[in-house]
Amino acid sequence: MDRKRETSNRKETSIARLFLHFTVLFCIGAAAAAGMSFLLIVLMENVGGIYPANYAETFLSERQEEIRTADWVEETMIPPGSDYGVYETDGTWAYGSFDEQERDKAWEASGRSDTFAGEGYFYRFILREDQKRCIVRYRLEMRYRSEVMNRILPRPEWVLIGTFLFLFFGQTAWLVRYFSGKLKRELSGLKEITDKIAENDLEFTAVSSELIEVNEVVASLAHLKEALQESLERQWDMEREKTLRLRALSHDIKTPLTIIRGNAELMAEEEISGEQKKWNQTILENTGQIESYLTAMRNVLKEENDAEELISISADSLQQMLFAQARQMAEAKHLPIEVVRMGALSQTEAKFRIRKVQILRAWENLVGNALEYTDPMRGIRVEAEAQEMTAKSGACSLRFCVIDYGNGFSRKDLLYGTQEFYRGDDSRHDRSHQGLGLTIAKRFIEAQGGKLELKNSECPQEGGQVSLYIAGNKDGKLDLF
Repeated sequence: MDRKRETSNRKETSIARLFLHFTVLFCIGAAAAAGMSFLLIVLMENVGGIYPANYAETFLSERQEEIRTADWVEETMIPPGSDYGVYETDGTWAYGSFDEQERDKAWEASGRSDTFAGEGYFYRFILREDQKRCIVRYRLEMRYRSEVMNRILPRPEWVLIGTFLFLFFGQTAWLVRYFSGKLKRELSGLKEITDKIAENDLEFTAVSSELIEVNEVVASLAHLKEALQESLERQWDMEREKTLRLRALSHDIKTPLTIIRGNAELMAEEEISGEQKKWNQTILENTGQIESYLTAMRNVLKEENDAEELISISADSLQQMLFAQARQMAEAKHLPIEVVRMGALSQTEAKFRIRKVQILRAWENLVGNALEYTDPMRGIRVEAEAQEMTAKSGACSLRFCVIDYGNGFSRKDLLYGTQEFYRGDDSRHDRSHQGLGLTIAKRFIEAQGGKLELKNSECPQEGGQVSLYIAGNKDGKLDLF
């Protein structure tokens, strides 16, 4: 609420206006970078740090008369970074700083009055009073006044470009970071809302933003929240009404069913004919079947309304608990059982948050199904393994598997086996089942962040294979698949 009051006083703007603001600041920053680079060069020229690009031409124009009238052309009369040569009237080399290759080239260019020397150099031709010709080769470029700096540092033009690029990319990075941070802050409220909706937490307050488009999305999500709340409330009311009706129906059926069963049991104690005994036995069997349906339905309704607290348990303790239950069930039916223990489970540091009664109930259903449909001579096999999910957080999952040696699951069983009241094919199921065992197991396991997997074993000698997955981590928090 405080955040809402704080942001509601801010002026709203659009994303287009925000990006226009970014573009304007970007252009201003680029112009400022160019201007500061240029000012740096101008400042260096003014303090005498570098020569301007036209310094050689200006120097020669100022010293041309001195070069023309001097008895001997000295190097001090030549601009820094330039070289020269003095020729006789017939082109014979007199003296100067040209190398041998440049001497002939410069004289030939003089004859053509070609001032371009190539590779960025230019010529200046000066006719002296003694009819000798002085040729100066120079470049139009900035230079440092210090020859040491000219040797070790890049040319001033490159310094200018480098300074501009440094300032340009620096201000670009700052602008991108500033505006991306601004957008992230404005969108953070939107992310909070979507995260809460994803977690089915609808008790949140919509926050406002400086961006018009974000506020429009927030308003839409607020309407969605209200509609979702209404839908969930209606669904909850419908589920509650459905539960109440089923409980009432179960109670209403139980009373006449008890009367029918009681009368049938009394009739069985009387002297009746063989055909009447057969009919009476049929009545007792079917009333027993109806009572088992009602018991299963009441158990489902009870588990939906009774919330058991989560407890933290280690992987090894969970393995011992489930395997002990499987062994007891197999011994009660006088069937063999093979227990495959994974020693690595005792080294797993992860903790698992479970509802113990529900896990045992789900495991009991899985083992009970396997014991009923397996080959009595071979029994069942139960095994466990740990699977690492995220090494950094220590998250892992446990897989507990029950394998029988029966006919396996049909394709239809694999598709619909966990649906309520599905009893499947006669090859694996009979009429004494209500089709709720796998449904209850799946519901219990998924409510604790796990999952249930049905498939046929890849080994031809084995039948169905049902796996129970439970996720956990070092902190003992509930992880979901």
